[in-house]
Amino acid sequence: MPKLGQIFDQCRKASYFSRTDDEIASAINKGGFALFSATLKEFRGYFLKWDTTTIAIAANQDTYALPADFGQMIQLAERQTASDPWSPMTPLNLNSRYFINSQFDFAGADPGGLNSQYVYDIYEDGAQAEQGVTQYQVKLAPMPQQALQCQIIYAATWLEINSPNSLLMLPPEATHALQDYAIAELLQRNGDQNAGAYWQTGKDLEDRYLTFVRERQIQHQSTVEPYVDDLS
Repeated sequence: MPKLGQIFDQCRKASYFSRTDDEIASAINKGGFALFSATLKEFRGYFLKWDTTTIAIAANQDTYALPADFGQMIQLAERQTASDPWSPMTPLNLNSRYFINSQFDFAGADPGGLNSQYVYDIYEDGAQAEQGVTQYQVKLAPMPQQALQCQIIYAATWLEINSPNSLLMLPPEATHALQDYAIAELLQRNGDQNAGAYWQTGKDLEDRYLTFVRERQIQHQSTVEPYVDDLS
């Protein structure tokens, strides 16, 4: 499977060295995001991450920055010590009556309980957004009164590709399709009639890649009921 640097090289050659590295990066990023989105449409839980280090809940602090690649929350949980089970928090809207009331409940979480007594809401920091930076924040209620460990299970967002040294957030099985999509984009900018052929090949490779994505476990497959005659 081609690596990102190799994809850049192939894009240069296939576009007759007529495009800058910035344009190549843009084409690869566009194709990569399309494949990333197709992957999530096929299997929403594909790009998951477990994070136990970004947030350390402290006393008298109820707002925390989420990881830079945060895309969608799957579960937010807390516990007092490593020997305690994780207690999942409940997501609520900031304007919900329970969230508002919870801000004045300083009893804290019930250690070892199945569900945490903390609730949370997630929002994008508006001040950061004005500067062109995406930063998600999580606000807890009630106000923590003690230090707690925190676990975040989330779906990671797409990481932009802007150079051959960027991180490529796709499985190796998707890279052939990515390469052909990027070449098609570059040839289309040149008005080259071969762009359509590369795009179609990329589409065919994408369909094969998505077949790989669909089934991530085969531990228990569907059973087949035998005919009565087979049991005699």
